[in-house]
Amino acid sequence: MSDASNTSEGRAVARKKETLGADLIIPVGTILFAVYYLYTVWDLPWQAKAAGLGIAGAMALVLVLFGLLVLHGLTIASQARDRLGSLIATGVVTMMATQVFLNIGMTTGLIPIMGLPLPLMSYGGSSLITTCMCLGLLMNVQRRRFTF
Repeated sequence: MSDASNTSEGRAVARKKETLGADLIIPVGTILFAVYYLYTVWDLPWQAKAAGLGIAGAMALVLVLFGLLVLHGLTIASQARDRLGSLIATGVVTMMATQVFLNIGMTTGLIPIMGLPLPLMSYGGSSLITTCMCLGLLMNVQRRRFTF
């Protein structure tokens, strides 16, 4: 039988727990944040926020910002001029909200790590381009909500 800490998944979970402060609410500090900066900025950006702000501060920051984006998207969906615009806006908002909650769940260890990026924060070109295109669709639905 092999020890869980010898596997790559065991090391990733141990590194995640160390950076998050072993599930503490208070921030760990900048020394530990600097050690894992490159790892967290590419793979789990919410983990980097939690290392500097604490879990409660990172949850509040990320959930408030993405919550405002979801609320604004749902407002756009309700004010859309036609059903297609409403469905596009609802789909974009649902996609982004799902990615946020799954990424935070992966970082905190509630669900297994599956490689889903955090919108607008994770490193990666294809995810960022897709997210920007979806936000462009959302802005287009908002712009064309009135009939002239």
